Amino acid sequence: MKIIFSALGLAAVAALSGCLTLSGDYVVAVESPDGQPIVSNVILMAHGSGIYTMMNAACAANPGAIVRVRDIKTHQELASESPKKCPGTMRPNPTLTGDITGNTVADEQLRGDVVGKIVQLIKRQTSCLTIDKVGTINNMINRNVDGKVVKAEETWTAYACGKTFVYGVSMTPTKDGGTAFKVRAPN
Repeated sequence: MKIIFSALGLAAVAALSGCLTLSGDYVVAVESPDGQPIVSNVILMAHGSGIYTMMNAACAANPGAIVRVRDIKTHQELASESPKKCPGTMRPNPTLTGDITGNTVADEQLRGDVVGKIVQLIKRQTSCLTIDKVGTINNMINRNVDGKVVKAEETWTAYACGKTFVYGVSMTPTKDGGTAFKVRAPN
């Protein structure tokens, strides 16, 4: 009887560990319940059982979201784990009701991308659903000998629900003609 119990115990452990010993490389996508990407500027990748850490982090940051895991090579969804509905209720994103004013090197597309990131940060800090306006100030612009911007540091200030949110924004041109940017709260 003891031997049978040990064999059953080993079989149970092997069966349980099977779901924890995934191999391969995966892309983790986070979507709203209507299928729209929530994290669009970042590619979330995980190796093997690292998908569980990524899925849990995605759900912690986005209650009510849908998390999908796809194999990098085959693009097939990992049926045993995906899709996953995160617990909780997704809050709507705040919307910008006013204008973006001030001086910035950002074109219209980049302004929209930076404001999108600021919206995500404000959503994490408050339940406010309206951003009244955003003001920008150039702090530093480095240009090459041709006069093209090679790096810009700006301060973007968002006004929402009677509060002021100040962020530092760094922008650097990329080789493909786009712009990499980083939004951070000042220390």
